Amino acid sequence: MAHVGVGIMGREGVQAACASDYTIGQFRFLTKLLFVHGVWSYRRLCKVLLYSFYKNICLYVMELWFALHSGFSGQILFERWTIAIYNVLFTAAPPLALGLLDRCCSAKTMMDSPAIYRMSQNRSDFNIKIFWTWCLNAVYHSVILYFMSYAMLRHDVAHSDGMVLGDHLFFGNCIYTVNLVGCFFITNINLTVDV
Repeated sequence: MAHVGVGIMGREGVQAACASDYTIGQFRFLTKLLFVHGVWSYRRLCKVLLYSFYKNICLYVMELWFALHSGFSGQILFERWTIAIYNVLFTAAPPLALGLLDRCCSAKTMMDSPAIYRMSQNRSDFNIKIFWTWCLNAVYHSVILYFMSYAMLRHDVAHSDGMVLGDHLFFGNCIYTVNLVGCFFITNINLTVDV
């Protein structure tokens, strides 16, 4: 467990407040700092961490499936620019929303039932079992996304003007788009349902 210094700003001066991580005006505010803001921060951090691993494992394991499919030819499935901005642009909003907006219940409810605080102390939101469950879930989703997309797009599409649509980058862009939609869907589930 990490140690956090909480200083109380009072008549005696501000020495304790200057040397602390958090400063409160009165000792009675410590309850709300721990039971409400501490639990919210812990739960948000757990969800953001799990989601970050999930979205990256899901995307890059699909590259592994493509490498197995292409005989380890060295060809990439996704365009380089999409790989470069995956975490920077395309999937930056969901962790930000999870980290800023997620609240399991109101502050009043948390103050009235300390059992919610105990759950965070028991590591019910993040432990080794939950971590590996999310990782295996990401691998499972990558299998579904890759092989279902492959089954649907394995034949080229010929247009009436003679152009053929269906190279590996087209396939990769389709999978990439489906992966983004899946990641947003997982985030929405996490924001609406307390998992």
